[in-house]
Amino acid sequence: MPTGIFNARKALGARAPAPLLYRCGTWKDSVFFAGLAQVSQGDIVYSAFLQDAASAVPILLFTQDAPGFVMALSEYRGIVFTDAPTGDVWTFPRFNFFESSYQVGNVDAAPITSLIAGASISPTEAAQGQRVAGPTATNAVNVQGYAYVIALEDQSLVDGEAADLTAALGVLCISESGVPHGPVSTGFAGHAFVGEGTTPDETAIILQESDYTAAIRAAGNIFTDSNGDIFHVVGLHAIPGAGL
Repeated sequence: MPTGIFNARKALGARAPAPLLYRCGTWKDSVFFAGLAQVSQGDIVYSAFLQDAASAVPILLFTQDAPGFVMALSEYRGIVFTDAPTGDVWTFPRFNFFESSYQVGNVDAAPITSLIAGASISPTEAAQGQRVAGPTATNAVNVQGYAYVIALEDQSLVDGEAADLTAALGVLCISESGVPHGPVSTGFAGHAFVGEGTTPDETAIILQESDYTAAIRAAGNIFTDSNGDIFHVVGLHAIPGAGL
């Protein structure tokens, strides 16, 4: 728990009382910025999404309370623009767009069913700020959280062969919690500067639903990849066209 002047100079693990995995049936985190990621051969990689104006990316956020602010960000890396008439070239190591997101409830239940099978409250009936719960679709791990959809805009970025480029996605979330708590290291892990001691203790991620297991939940939503890097799971996602 970060509140209290006696905790101000202590590491998170040394604070009292320590934040629990659950608070009133929910999760401990209330603020974070996390990339949407998946497991590939034991390592965490950031998922790739196609922005074709028909993509609805479902996410389930593990937060203390209902999110009050959710902002999605799509990111392209290594973008090179060439001016055809002049031949001038501009290189963008990172190219970002803000994306729309909205809570699932009285809108469209179809996307979230790829994350939770048989939710306690039908996502079509969920009111604003109402939590849904149920077993995950792939591994039947019981979870609860707040269902959102990221509505990707068509950015019309294509390569030289007119093939659509894919983007990584990140989510900034601030929940309606009375006790702020969140991972210390957030964002895309690959953006750390090059130098000694740049690997964070934990990096927050929203994990692909099919990779989420009972063992990860039992470990406090902590996943250690084959490189020894530690990731803190703050939600789940599915990729449109790969499980919807």
